[in-house]
Amino acid sequence: MKVTFLTNEDETRILSAATAESVLFTEQALTETQKSQARANIGAISLADIPESGNKTYEKIATITAAPAEDGSLPRYMVFSVDDAGNSFALTDFMVKAYAGFADGNKSTLYMTVNNQAVITNGTVGSISAACRYFNIFYRQEENGFRRVEYTGSAASDAYFNAQCAIDVSRVIPPMSSISSQPVSTISLYTDLGDTKAWVEGSTFELWGIRA
Repeated sequence: MKVTFLTNEDETRILSAATAESVLFTEQALTETQKSQARANIGAISLADIPESGNKTYEKIATITAAPAEDGSLPRYMVFSVDDAGNSFALTDFMVKAYAGFADGNKSTLYMTVNNQAVITNGTVGSISAACRYFNIFYRQEENGFRRVEYTGSAASDAYFNAQCAIDVSRVIPPMSSISSQPVSTISLYTDLGDTKAWVEGSTFELWGIRA
């Protein structure tokens, strides 16, 4: 077997030939203008250009409180159709912070219409009674045209979020329904079961929403 020994000159020549076709990378500091041009070259966008589509800003729309009529009867329907300034509204999402009770206690259940179409029917609000207690109602837009309707059980706490107050019921409205495609302009909260079918005097409903 023939053995070949490489000299230092041979090693230098082979290494030079191997690296002749390689590309060496040298780190560079680019200016903002150069970065912008580089993004344009490949069709990319900067972080600042990414739309914050997930951010939603709720604002307080209106507050209504149940009060007896002249004949002493208590209201059955609590309707939001204008804001606190008396102007009509159009909402994509909303939340109702309720401090309420049914005059007939747990004989009554929760009903809600949006634009005069039922979205909650015969809803049993956990721990509700003839004394006012807090609970929340949520109506929000989701991906692909779906809408979700939820309400929590009732509690003594007046916080917008209560870690002990879980969602009682969650319903999904499909995009094929006419309800899901319309901005919200009217919300009606009422009871349809029980003897008097009325809200307790002093029941208060605070509407927060995202304007369309």
